[in-house]
Amino acid sequence: MKNLILACSLVFSATVNASLISTDWLNANDGLITTDTASGLDWLDLSETYGMRLADASALFGTTFAGFR
Repeated sequence: MKNLILACSLVFSATVNASLISTDWLNANDGLITTDTASGLDWLDLSETYGMRLADASALFGTTFAGFR
C-alpha cells in the first residue's frame, strides 16, 4: 500500500508545472507580490502584514489590500 501511494504521488507531482514569480505591487522593484502561474493567484508578501492584528489587516481589504482574499 505504501508503495502504491508513493508511486501515485511521484506520478502526480511530475505532472505539476507551476512557477512562482516575484512581481511588483506598489513601487517598481519592490517585489512584494508572488504570482503562482498554475492558479493565477497573486500572493502579498507577509512582510506587509507582519505585526498587524487580524482585525487591522481585515479592515484594509476594501482599500490598501483590495483584490486580495
